This record gives sequence, structure tokens and C-alpha cells, in this order.
Amino acid sequence: MSMPKILAGLLLSTMVSIAAADDLYKVELILFENSDPAAQQAEHWPANPGLPALDNTRELAAHSAAPEKNSWRLLPPAEFALGGIYQRLRASSHYRPILHTAWVQPLDNSDRKLGVHVYSGMQNEAASAGTDTGVTRKIDGSVGLRRGRFLHADVDLIYMKAASATAVSTTAVRLVDTRRLRSKEVHYLDHPLLGVIISVNPVAGRDASRAK
Repeated sequence: MSMPKILAGLLLSTMVSIAAADDLYKVELILFENSDPAAQQAEHWPANPGLPALDNTRELAAHSAAPEKNSWRLLPPAEFALGGIYQRLRASSHYRPILHTAWVQPLDNSDRKLGVHVYSGMQNEAASAGTDTGVTRKIDGSVGLRRGRFLHADVDLIYMKAASATAVSTTAVRLVDTRRLRSKEVHYLDHPLLGVIISVNPVAGRDASRAK
């Protein structure tokens, strides 16, 4: 499926500046729902899409005392770079942002598959998911990076939506994708119901020292 024009405009207008590469990388992630009824009826989704495996994921803390080269931590919203995209998604009648989060992590050249556990409320952002009365939304899964010859992101997320906290019927869709990434670019992972915008950039200079 081709990227909707509205999203293409959002992404093309956003570039993330970087300096020289370092072993620390900044990952920023926006998850959003396509609330267009036509998109929700475009395909039939499996009743049970399965659950992402979380046994090889890392839980992130907002502050880390670990050495710089082994530092994993969530970033505060003040250090987000994609806030403009998030706000425009909120203002759109077609898309509903669910989560906006960012973190710093080390990355070497091994083909390791340790991912970050991504879930609703990991940065208290779930409250901005929308104002639908009684509707509950949940995101769970992982985002992992690999850096060999090229940088790749492995994404495995499930999105569950119920009419209320006690609803028996729940819509669940799963997005599983591997995407080759380039620094200085914002990438869009396409799914009829769940969209993922991701940027991954090396941390350099004084920013690296702040991640200690």
C-alpha cells in the first residue's frame, strides 16, 4: 500500500540533524491509528493475530547510571524531535496518535536481536490517544535494532482496541515488519489500521555525554 499523501507531506517536512556516528543511537517512535472507517473495513483481520514475543526485550528506565557505552534510557519529551508530526497527527481527522516515545541505546555491529519493550503508557503518553468516550486502546510489542552492513529495525507490535474496559469484543491487529533505515530520514511503516513513524540516529558530541 502506498503512503497516504498527508503522511508523505508530514515526513518530507521533517529531517533529523546528526553529527558523527557513535555507538549510542537515539530512537524516536510515533504510533497512530488510522481512524478512517473505510480503512478499517478494507480487509478482514484474523481474530487471533498472535502476540509478540517479549522474552528477549529490555525494559527501559527514565534514568540510568550505566556507563555511556552500555546506556539504555528513555528520553524526556523535551528531547523529542518529531513533536511537529505528532501534533499534526492529533489535528488530523484521519489519524489518531496512540504513543510517542524515544530512547537512547547502544548498538554494535553484531546481529543481536535484543529489542525494547514498547507498550501503552511507557511514557504516560497514552492519555493523548484520543477522546472517544469509553474506548480503550493498548499497544504491546517490541522494536529492535540491528547494525551490520546496513541499519535495520525489527518491529513486532500488536494494537488492541475495545469499546470499553469491560467489552468482550476487541479488535486486534498486529504489525510485523523489518525496515532498512537511513540516518537523517524519518521512516513510515505501513499498515491499513496501525501506522508507525520511526527515526534512528547516532548520538554524537555532547549529546552522547548526556546519555551516561
